[in-house]
Amino acid sequence: MKKILIIGIDGGTPDLIKKFTLSGELPFFKKLMEEGCSGELKSTVPALTPPAWTSSFTGVNPGKHNIFDFFVFDKNSKSLRLLSSMDRKYPAIWEILSYHNIKCGFYNVPCSYPVDKVNGFMVSGMATPAKSASYAYPEEVEEYVQKEKNGKFGASTFHLEKGNRVKFLEEIYEITEIDEKISVELMKKINPLVMMHIYDESDRVMHFYWHDFDESHPKYVDGTKFKDEILRYYRRIEKGIQNFLKEFGDCDLIIYSDHGFGPLYKDVYVNKLLHKWGYLKVNEYAEDVLKKSPIKKVLKSVVPPKIRKFLRENIKSSPLANPLGFIDFTKSSAVFTSVSGRSVVILDEKRKNEIANELKERFMNYIDEETQNRPFVKVWKKEEVYKGEWLENAPDLILEEDGRYAFKTDWSLYEEIKVSSQYGAIKSGSHRKNGFLILYGNSFEQKEKIEEAEIVDICPTILYLLGLPVGLTMDGKPLIGYVKEPEKIKFEDYGSIRKIDLNSQNIDEEQVKEKLKNLGYM
Repeated sequence: MKKILIIGIDGGTPDLIKKFTLSGELPFFKKLMEEGCSGELKSTVPALTPPAWTSSFTGVNPGKHNIFDFFVFDKNSKSLRLLSSMDRKYPAIWEILSYHNIKCGFYNVPCSYPVDKVNGFMVSGMATPAKSASYAYPEEVEEYVQKEKNGKFGASTFHLEKGNRVKFLEEIYEITEIDEKISVELMKKINPLVMMHIYDESDRVMHFYWHDFDESHPKYVDGTKFKDEILRYYRRIEKGIQNFLKEFGDCDLIIYSDHGFGPLYKDVYVNKLLHKWGYLKVNEYAEDVLKKSPIKKVLKSVVPPKIRKFLRENIKSSPLANPLGFIDFTKSSAVFTSVSGRSVVILDEKRKNEIANELKERFMNYIDEETQNRPFVKVWKKEEVYKGEWLENAPDLILEEDGRYAFKTDWSLYEEIKVSSQYGAIKSGSHRKNGFLILYGNSFEQKEKIEEAEIVDICPTILYLLGLPVGLTMDGKPLIGYVKEPEKIKFEDYGSIRKIDLNSQNIDEEQVKEKLKNLGYM
C-alpha cells in the first residue's frame, strides 16, 4: 500500500492560495498545484469547524454523524451543552483504518476529544480542555504530548483583549512549532501508513488580521506592520509541509481545508431582531447584560484563570452566566441559540412550521439600512440541508450569512447591527463556504482544476487510494476522476464499528466554552 500524508489547514482559502501562488510568494504550493491537481472544496452548512471537519473524517453529512455545531441547545435546561466526540454517531476514518489493521497517526484533530483508541496514535485539537485526560492515545503518547505542550492548546486571546497583537502572533507561531515537532517525532517513532496533521491557528490569523492586508476593508490602515501576517502564516505552513514530506518519505499528499475565509464588517444581533418581530421575550435580567459585559471584561483582565475556574465551580452563578440568560423562554416562540451554528430553535411546537416559514421570509427580506445589503443570504429548514437518522437533533433553522456579517446571540438594547469585534479586538475575517483541495503524488493525474469536490469526499477518497472499501452509507464519493489508474469502487457497511468509551466522559465544559467565547464562537 502507498503511504498517504494528509495536511489540514483550518480556514484555508482558495482565493488567497491562488493570489499568493500567482505572485510567486508560495512557490511550493505552486509546484504542488502545477504538478498535481487543485480546486475548491464545498463545505457544510454552516461552514464551521465541527460539522465540516467531522464530515471530512466520516464521509457523511451532519444528519448522519450528529455533529452540527460546537454546542447543542438543551430545551429542558434552556442552555447550551458542549458537544464532544461521544456525540458523533458515525465511524471516522481513523476507526475504519484501525478496523482494517492500517497503522495511522492523527494529530491536532478538531472536535475529537476524548479521542478514540486507534491502531497507531491520535491527539485531539480544537475544543480540547488544557491539562485534561483522554486527549491522546495511547497513554504514553498523552504523557509525551502533555510534557511537550505544557497545557498549551491554542493561542490565548487574552493577548488580543490586552491589545497586544504582537504577543498573540508570537504565541501562534510558538504553538505551531511545538505541534509540528511533536507530530513529526510521533510520526517517526510509530511509522504510520496514513498520517494527518492539522494546522488550526490559521483560522485565528485570518479572523483577527484580515483587515491588515485587505485594502478594501473599512478597518484597513495603510502602512500597518501586520500587512503580511496572513501570507507569513501560509509560508510557515508551506515550510511545515515540506518538512513533513521529507520525514515521511515517498507518499501521496492530500491538502484540504474545512472552509474558506473572507472579510467581515458587521455583527447582526439576531435575538434583537426576533424580539423586534415578537418571537422572543426578555426577562428582568436583560438590562443588566450590558452592565455586566464591561465589568466581566475588567475582571478577566485582572483575575488569574485558575481563580476564575475556582469561582465558576464553587460559587452559584447568576442567570446571566448562561449566554441566553436574558431570554424569557416561557413567553418566547423562537430563539437564536448559537453564534457558531447559526441556529434558530423554534419553541412553539404547535406552530413550528408556520413560524419557520414566517422567519424565513423575514430574515431573507431584512436589509442593512446603512449599506442596503442583505445579511441573510439563505435560511434553511433542517430537512432542506441535512438527511439521516439524527436529523431531529439539528436546529430548526440554519442561517446562511453574507460573509461580511456575523450573527450574535448576545442581547443588544438598541442597535441591531454593530461594527464587528471580539472582546475589544477588531474581528475582520469570517468563514466562507468553499475551502480548497490539493491532490499530489504518483497516484494522481496532473490536471488543471478539481471540479465539484465536496468535503464529504475526503474520507472515501483516502479509503479508495488504499484499496479499501468505501462506506456503504457514505454520502461522499472517491474522487476517481483525478486518479491515474482508477479501479472499481468496493463497498462495506461500517455502521457497527463505532465504539464509544463512556468512561472517557469527563469534560471541563467551562474551560472549553471560555475558549470558544474568546474566539467568537459563543
